[in-house]
Amino acid sequence: MVSCSLCGKDDAQFLYRPRLSAGPVVRCCNCGLVYVIPDEHPKELPANSNTVESQVYRQLYLAEADAKRKLYTGILEQIECVTDRVGTLVDVGCFLGLFMQTAIARGWECKGVEPEWDAWQYAVQELGLHVCLGTLSTCNFVPQSFDAVTLLQ
Repeated sequence: MVSCSLCGKDDAQFLYRPRLSAGPVVRCCNCGLVYVIPDEHPKELPANSNTVESQVYRQLYLAEADAKRKLYTGILEQIECVTDRVGTLVDVGCFLGLFMQTAIARGWECKGVEPEWDAWQYAVQELGLHVCLGTLSTCNFVPQSFDAVTLLQ
């Protein structure tokens, strides 16, 4: 266990495991700091970490939806300065689809790519977005068919 950087205690509660993280996200039971334990080995993770991640991370992500949409609007404004118009856009790793939603509201025609099944399901079923489950190489888009390609983290 890695000690908390804020209070030094080594008593933390597992929250979720991000898919591309160096380790699980935990909350210090003493001071409440949320941090990543970078050196934990996969065998030490709970068996249901993907389910926990999907539920908890989705809640955290969606709780910040308004702030994310403002950020995404700024990103789209920068893209539009380069393209000089709205057009077709593919969002690679679109997760729940909030960026795509923001782009569509601005007039973009969007498609997404998402490798994680739970996130793909939410984007398609809850938001009604056109998202391919897989990777950019497995989704078989026509080459050079987009005016903009985004890969946001």
